[in-house]
Amino acid sequence: MPIARSPKPLLTVKDRNVAGEVMETSAFVNTGMDKTYVGGYSDKRRELDIAAAKHQESDIELPHRLQWVRTKKVSGQADSTKPIEWRSKGYRPVRADELESLGYSPLAFETTAEGGVRNGDVELYLCSAAQAEHNETQARRAVELRTAGDTTSAELRRARAETGSRGDDLTSLEQRVEVTRT
Repeated sequence: MPIARSPKPLLTVKDRNVAGEVMETSAFVNTGMDKTYVGGYSDKRRELDIAAAKHQESDIELPHRLQWVRTKKVSGQADSTKPIEWRSKGYRPVRADELESLGYSPLAFETTAEGGVRNGDVELYLCSAAQAEHNETQARRAVELRTAGDTTSAELRRARAETGSRGDDLTSLEQRVEVTRT
């Protein structure tokens, strides 16, 4: 008589954080090596992301969402493509003179001619927690609509209109999966 076995799933699939994943490499855990580390923000954000990945609640609240935004091409020439994209999502550049009042302290930065916070070819932007939550909700909605089997073209057009600015390509919002061996 054969032994009854419960089938093992071939793939484990989970939603990924639309704002990025927690990296568990030494370069990201060691704040002295992470050029994007922002004191007063990065540690709290990391704790929140780890709690979310484990489906746990956290008492930590961040009043803002920070984003390093690329402002130059590889050639060094100024490029406004990404700053315009992030501004359309409710972000604005952080001014160096407001860092202390916000409670943030990047490890290394220079002040731009406009008073912004620059680290190489990226500039620090921020938006309110409420705006960041709205952006994530819209991105997840677009993913759900794109991956639903019975989604109509009208629903996709409406999601595109609500989620991105005109001309945005929402293919980057497609659901990503993490594949693991079980």
